[in-house]
Amino acid sequence: MFLYQKLIDRSTLRQGFQIPVEFHHLLKAMPGGMPKHGETRSVKVLIDGVGYDAQLKNQGFDRTKYDGHADVIQIRYNEGSELVKRLRDMFCSTWNYVESIKNLQRISTVSSTYAYQSRRKSI
Repeated sequence: MFLYQKLIDRSTLRQGFQIPVEFHHLLKAMPGGMPKHGETRSVKVLIDGVGYDAQLKNQGFDRTKYDGHADVIQIRYNEGSELVKRLRDMFCSTWNYVESIKNLQRISTVSSTYAYQSRRKSI
């Protein structure tokens, strides 16, 4: 079943993705319906006819604190899972790109911290 199209980002290649509110009605129409607030269900994500284990999760945020906020529905999976391996293989250039950006940000943060510490010592 096709639910919707999503741009691949770092989160998708690591832990999961959110299902936009405008597609929640599709979940409600499926067998078993949409998970209740705070509920998590085991599901299969199909890629090229192969099923990969994942969870369909309705985040259990504090509704008194966020009155009127729509449900937050996510497909979640573990970073070491077969699904993540398959996604990273399918989108290897995207994975390499987002990891290189992350590494550049880490180098930049370390360089900035070092420069700041060096300035403090020379003042």
